[in-house]
Amino acid sequence: MPNARDDNDRVHKHRKRRDASPIFAPVEEIGEMHFSTENYSTAIEYFQKALESSDLNDYPDRYRVLLRIADCHERKGGHREAHDALSLARATISEDTPDLALGGIEFREASILQAQGDYDDALRLGFGAYRKLKHSSEHKEVADIQKLLANCYHRLGQTSEAEEFYMDALSSYRRVEDKKGIAIVYNNLGLVHKNACRWKRALASLNKSLELSESLGLTQQQIWVH
Repeated sequence: MPNARDDNDRVHKHRKRRDASPIFAPVEEIGEMHFSTENYSTAIEYFQKALESSDLNDYPDRYRVLLRIADCHERKGGHREAHDALSLARATISEDTPDLALGGIEFREASILQAQGDYDDALRLGFGAYRKLKHSSEHKEVADIQKLLANCYHRLGQTSEAEEFYMDALSSYRRVEDKKGIAIVYNNLGLVHKNACRWKRALASLNKSLELSESLGLTQQQIWVH
């Protein structure tokens, strides 16, 4: 594990960039810092350390940390490990837990299924998550779910449905000023238009994506659907 003192020195700078969601303890905040810089293996170490605290409540504390661990594993391609973390997160949910908690789990389970090419089951779980979260304040997560649904429809060749949810995702990402999300949606919309032989619209969307991605240093994000 990296030197904790060095990481603590960087936490203050990271606070301005972190999400509004409450951070339980400094060790978790350090994990969030590494997560935001895509240093997922190190983030997992800190999140696992956070779970060792005897002061954590099952929900929302352990639930929140376990979702982050699942996110890290999923981004590393560790689908089994991500699923295991989500199973533990499910165990923190009780009958009086808000529906959006289950929605957060279902969205991540759908993401794993999408990555494995099981688009029909990903849509089933994705819509379950969407119904639970669409009226919540979790606008970034709603945008991610809309993009997931669009991706699945795109992979299944259902162009109209894919375009509809990409446009919904674009609106949601704009609402939270998520420029990376906007760039990815424009990229994917461009591919939808290309596959439908709508060449001018394809070029317009892809050029918007490229321009925005280059301004963010995200040129590696181009061309494929994600």
